Amino acid sequence: MDWKEVFDRGVYTTEYAHSEIIPFICRNTRSGSRVLDVGCGLGNNFLPIVDRGGVPVGIDLSDVALRAAAAKYPTAELHQYRFDDVWSNIGDASIDLAFDSKSLTTARIGEIRTAMASVHRCLKPSAKFLWWTLSDSSDWARVGPMDEDGYIESSVVADVPNLTVFRGYTFLSYPQAVRLVTQAGFKIVNATIVKRETLAEGAMRRMYEYFVFELVKVP
Repeated sequence: MDWKEVFDRGVYTTEYAHSEIIPFICRNTRSGSRVLDVGCGLGNNFLPIVDRGGVPVGIDLSDVALRAAAAKYPTAELHQYRFDDVWSNIGDASIDLAFDSKSLTTARIGEIRTAMASVHRCLKPSAKFLWWTLSDSSDWARVGPMDEDGYIESSVVADVPNLTVFRGYTFLSYPQAVRLVTQAGFKIVNATIVKRETLAEGAMRRMYEYFVFELVKVP
């Protein structure tokens, strides 16, 4: 399911930042830092970048989301790209810091691989990238038929409705995730498994499991 449709329909209206992302931004952003948000959506993670004198650089496929982000953060550099596009407006080694707050997990494995290579190209040597992705141990990894690459396009569970709750995700094993980052040229600085219980309205309790990788671009 395309996130452009999600934003076009006004389904996603969350305006808070992601808790795992904020400390990473605060530790690593300096005045003048260009900070890339991969799949920035409405710009929910931009505030701590701007507060520290940094410049948010966002990519997203939704023009609706990008317009909303631009209205809130006029200094942001925003680009309408898909994950597997060539991000031609973002120069080689021009980014000081990058993060992905579960956006890439909505893509298929080939798109994730291409985006990883693009992030690596854009980052300066030794710059950091925080990648936050869904684990195949999550309860949500069993809500619909999964293809051979770990992608579930749609839910078949009544209390996890499509579009409003489930929007298509790739669920990775830990070894798969490690291979992706190392093949892209990153070194793993830290890896954390985050487990969080979620309860959508009218749904049974389910456990999310995420891998949160702090990565560095190998010079």
